[in-house]
Amino acid sequence: MKEDIIAANLSSLRADIQALPQKIAEELNQNATEQSDSSLQIDETKVASLISDAVSTALQFRLYDDEKYVDKLVSVFTELANMYNTVTANCNKNAETINRNIQLTEKRYAAMMKLMQEKKSKTIEQPPIPQTIKALPRFIFMSYPWYWIKRMYRSEHFHQFLVICMACALAVSVFLTIFLAYDNAQLREF
Repeated sequence: MKEDIIAANLSSLRADIQALPQKIAEELNQNATEQSDSSLQIDETKVASLISDAVSTALQFRLYDDEKYVDKLVSVFTELANMYNTVTANCNKNAETINRNIQLTEKRYAAMMKLMQEKKSKTIEQPPIPQTIKALPRFIFMSYPWYWIKRMYRSEHFHQFLVICMACALAVSVFLTIFLAYDNAQLREF
């Protein structure tokens, strides 16, 4: 039973190998007539060498016993399957690493967006006007002045004004230091 299946498979493989050069030639002729693009050039010497290699391997395997031929095919397919499994495993490892990196990046992005939303949501709201007279002094002397101080501090114009004031104070202090040093030098001469 097993031998009949092997014999049938071998005979079909032999027929396929023997018909291979003819099929290659037909496909090449069909493709050459369908595509008249000048950039697609068929190297006839290469095709001839491929056909002769296929014919020589077909003839070479005919000389072997059927069992050796089947063993050879099985070993080649086993090697191909092992190579495929190795490549698949590497691709899976790379995909897992990429997925992990994507998840980390998404978490970082979400955290950054949360921080940005918190910074944007820190708008300064005007304190509500109190309804009772008892709360009015706190509003006038505490809440309202702090509201305007915070509002000025967040203003770009106020920041620029502070920079100008600090630069002027630095210039005045340097000028006074130089003036005092010069004046002390003048006093020592007398």
